[in-house]
Amino acid sequence: MRHQPRQNGTLRCRSGKFPHLQSASLTHDKIHPRARKWHGLLRAVVWDNPVPYAGTGRAVRIPSHGGQRSAHRTALSPSAGARPLTAPRRSAASRTAARSAHPPPPPSAPTCLRARPHRRVPPAARQPPGPYLRRRPPHPPRHDRRRAAREKHRLCTMSLKDHLIHNVHHEEHPHAHNKISVVGVGAVGMACAISILMKDLADELTLVDVVEDKLKGEMLDLQHGSLFLRTPKITSGKDYSVTAHSKLVIVTAGARQQEGESRLNLVQRNVNIFKFIIPNVVKYSPHCKLLIVSNPVDILTYVAWKISGFPKHRVIGSGCNLDSARFRHLMGERLGIHPLSCHGWIVGEHGDSSVPVWSGVNVAGVSLKALHPDMGTDADKEHWKEIHKQVVDSAYEVIKLKGYTSWAIGLSVADLAETIMKNLRRVHPISTAVKGLHGIKDDVFLSVPCVLGSSGITDVVKMILKPDEEEKIKKSADTLWGIQKELQF
Repeated sequence: MRHQPRQNGTLRCRSGKFPHLQSASLTHDKIHPRARKWHGLLRAVVWDNPVPYAGTGRAVRIPSHGGQRSAHRTALSPSAGARPLTAPRRSAASRTAARSAHPPPPPSAPTCLRARPHRRVPPAARQPPGPYLRRRPPHPPRHDRRRAAREKHRLCTMSLKDHLIHNVHHEEHPHAHNKISVVGVGAVGMACAISILMKDLADELTLVDVVEDKLKGEMLDLQHGSLFLRTPKITSGKDYSVTAHSKLVIVTAGARQQEGESRLNLVQRNVNIFKFIIPNVVKYSPHCKLLIVSNPVDILTYVAWKISGFPKHRVIGSGCNLDSARFRHLMGERLGIHPLSCHGWIVGEHGDSSVPVWSGVNVAGVSLKALHPDMGTDADKEHWKEIHKQVVDSAYEVIKLKGYTSWAIGLSVADLAETIMKNLRRVHPISTAVKGLHGIKDDVFLSVPCVLGSSGITDVVKMILKPDEEEKIKKSADTLWGIQKELQF
């Protein structure tokens, strides 16, 4: 292979076997940076006081075919009569004579740059390689380079979370296991929500309403207090798909009861609302328990049962749970005893025709009726009957003063939710189907003492009622049935 110097100071391979060397120029003591990429193929040795190759030069090494190093070299210097680039090519004899007349200096004179000297130079006399001629480490195998590139790309695209957290196990069922959904974010709905959150009953709480701005605002307000709660996820949405996989769905949506308005007058407006709510709840949570809070609660519990197609034990009305709490509070105030130690029950309709069971009122098992036989009658000089009247009127009084009721019913609902979610099997006066009980022959929902658990209402306690108390319950059932049979749904 023959090599021809060029005027631009570059080394040209005439055979064309090394086209990548055609622009590799040699400077004083190093290869031009453009040739750095191919430094494994080009070796150069420059003597003292070197000049560009076109003027004078000392030595050039080019690898032979097959990648082996070539042993031939060319020596040129001003004293050797370096041929100008424009002069005709000298003969082989003249070149040999020039080399003989000007032998190369001793081996210790040159600066060896990566190239093996013509004559062996002791290691102590060798100079370190120039900056552009240092040998690079060998390239790793191609598959290793690809693996390293993929790893680099993965590290570059990782988020802060990926850098911080190493995932050990991916959950197979990412949905919540103890999810509670509240439909309606009015005063009652939000009171239920905050009461449930304070009891740590769910691992996810979902809010649903048709007013998107208010809904989002309530959700954000609760989320901002997450540090002080033990419910890891609070969500909301207008679409009922957010309620999917709920274990308990609490329905508080409905037209608000106005001042002086009877609960029964609300019924038709709220039935129309339930025609939209219940089918959507059932669609996304077919195995949930329905807890109805909207008024009139007994009739709307019946409506929810009819629309949903659920078995009776999974459709529950909040019923007289709050009425009984008010009754025990007022009784405790009279006796100076905490309501937890005062036992009494309000049954029947949640509202004007509710029935107080005076025969069962007791403190520490001591029947107050046995101590005061006239208790709850018109002949009672202590007017205990007034306590029940206050229970009936208490909701109207609160509505008159503040416009709506919220906190008491919210705490009452949270109490029922706790019994369901924790399967406590406590007894509550809640609304359920009572056909066949206490002489009732119609499909109505009234409040009676029920055993409540994770599957809903499992049992009903058979109360021993006085004839007048039983008669009042029958009358309440007849009133409700007269309204229910006229409903259009």
